[in-house]
Amino acid sequence: TITLVDAAGRNRRDVLTYTPPVTYSEFRFYARPVWAADASSLRVAIPPADPLAQPPQLTSIWHMHTNGSSSRLIGSIAAEPGGPAIFSPDLRYIAYLEQTMDADPGKEARLLITELDGGETVDYAQAGSIFGWSPDSRRVAFLTGRELPQAQIGPLDGDPMPAYDEPDIATYDLRWIDSTRYLFTAIVGQERRILLGTAGG
Repeated sequence: TITLVDAAGRNRRDVLTYTPPVTYSEFRFYARPVWAADASSLRVAIPPADPLAQPPQLTSIWHMHTNGSSSRLIGSIAAEPGGPAIFSPDLRYIAYLEQTMDADPGKEARLLITELDGGETVDYAQAGSIFGWSPDSRRVAFLTGRELPQAQIGPLDGDPMPAYDEPDIATYDLRWIDSTRYLFTAIVGQERRILLGTAGG
């Protein structure tokens, strides 16, 4: 159950109850709701009860209000079992890796981006993982490449670009500082360097 309580510890209310997904491990799944910037609502992605069931089931997206209104199901996505499903800061989009039950283990998944209020899904790029959204919700950072991992910056209105302009250097672990600047790790020889980058620069 997802429960809200006022900062003073009063007005406790349950806003969503879900069936905990099977994780096939000793770890339990705990939902991680994301707050809207104005704190009036939250959104959360809940995986299916059995992520490996056949036929495949979908991850449900819920919108929860803080004013006592009923929570509502706003959509569902075919997200990879156990994979990331990351909301943009404005809660308008969700980025996730595509659910593929018969995928080649050597192949990367597809990074999909769904606009939650409009329902349109874009097949954006190949990806191995997702780092997160820029604070202005205009770009998503992700990792691609198995032999030589490369952090990528993906603008919503264009093609993805490498986070680093040296294509022969592995890069990963990108963290946003603000809407255009980010930190990332580069492997140069035997060293690991933390570098500062600018989107589009």
